Amino acid sequence: MTVEQPDPTRVHALEHCEIEAWGDWYRCASAASIAAFGIGIQEVPGGILTRAGADVLALNRVIGLGLAGPVEGPEIDRIVDAYATAGIPRFFVQVPPTAPASLFVQLEERGFRHYNNWIKLVRDGSDPPEARTELEVRPARDSDASEFGRITSSCFDWPSAVGEWVGDAVGRPGWRHYVAFEGSAPVATAAYFSSGTCAWFDFAATLPAHRGKGAQSALLARRIRDAVDAGCDTLVVETAEQTAEKGSPSWRNTLAFGFRQAYVRANYIKEF
Repeated sequence: MTVEQPDPTRVHALEHCEIEAWGDWYRCASAASIAAFGIGIQEVPGGILTRAGADVLALNRVIGLGLAGPVEGPEIDRIVDAYATAGIPRFFVQVPPTAPASLFVQLEERGFRHYNNWIKLVRDGSDPPEARTELEVRPARDSDASEFGRITSSCFDWPSAVGEWVGDAVGRPGWRHYVAFEGSAPVATAAYFSSGTCAWFDFAATLPAHRGKGAQSALLARRIRDAVDAGCDTLVVETAEQTAEKGSPSWRNTLAFGFRQAYVRANYIKEF
């Protein structure tokens, strides 16, 4: 069976939407967050390198390497050195599907191995399905920043102090953050970042005791409507790949709201 290759122009656009969003979050980190986690960001060929002093792969990854064409070995060596110097025990290189085949060879020659895949999903600006919930969903206020960060870091199994860094982006231009409440208690979060006509969705988390109440469906529907109203016609999100061994509720939920798989992106891990 022949697997259709994704359009390079589309891959470039979707990857850069995530690169701009993720990079903006790192750049908005407060002085206290930078001091606490050694947060850093730098450009690499085609994308960015992001790092933080917490052993969390999502926080220590390279996005977009290979988007701009072939990557030379010394450029990869500089990436490895940047993490090693910072004392990061492991990190990802997330390889776009249009990257040159030589990049995979270069990575493996330097001790990287394929770890898993993330799925890039995309939808247009059509109306979302109705989402029914008794929870109240509203935009996050500045006063919600700490709770937004606490819920997100807890659900993502990140160190609790990372929550303050997550909250640093609340109210920042380009971002829209949302909180779902049960009564007066915040129980779920989500956000999007807009870049031109593309909106990147992330930071979707629900406290375990409040799952199954429709929080993420309501948050998805609200973000879709608001992003489209703001002029976005391409909405993009990443989820873990669903496999026979491990399910992905986020993947299933995004499909139910009109997102469709654009491509699979391989994660190559380097451990020291």
